[in-house]
Amino acid sequence: MTSKTVTTAAEFTSLLSLENVRVYEVSARRRDGFDMKEIPVDGDSSDLHVQQALSNGEFIFRAQIELRGSKALIKVDVAAIFDLTTPVNKPTDQVLDDFAHEAGLPTIMPYLRVHVQQAARLIGVPAPLLKHYWGNELRQL
Repeated sequence: MTSKTVTTAAEFTSLLSLENVRVYEVSARRRDGFDMKEIPVDGDSSDLHVQQALSNGEFIFRAQIELRGSKALIKVDVAAIFDLTTPVNKPTDQVLDDFAHEAGLPTIMPYLRVHVQQAARLIGVPAPLLKHYWGNELRQL
C-alpha cells in the first residue's frame, strides 16, 4: 500500500483518530519540610516540552510540563495516542509544527491541566494556572 503525503496540518489532522491518552509521570513535592535547595526558585516558572513520533500506524504527541513555584514542584508527562486512518509519509517539520500548535497542544492541555490540579490538591498547595499556554501565545512555544 502506498503512503499518502500530507502537505498541511489540517490534512494530517483529518487522518488522525484519538485512541488513548497515556500518563507517563505525575509528581509533586512541597517545598516546605524538604531540603529543596537543589531546585532553585526563580519566581514562579515552568517549562513545557513536546515530542512527536510517527510509527506503526500511530502518531504520538507527548507533552511534559514542570512547574516550579515557591510552594511546590509539579511535573506531568502525558501523551495523546492517535491512530492513522491512512498510512502517511513522515510529514514535514512545518506540518508537524503547525499540528503541534493547532491540534496537538489544544488536545493535550486539558489532560496536563487536570493532572497538575490533582497533584497540587494531593499535596495541599494551590494549583498553578496554565493560562500562558493558551491562545496566540502557543505560537511562541
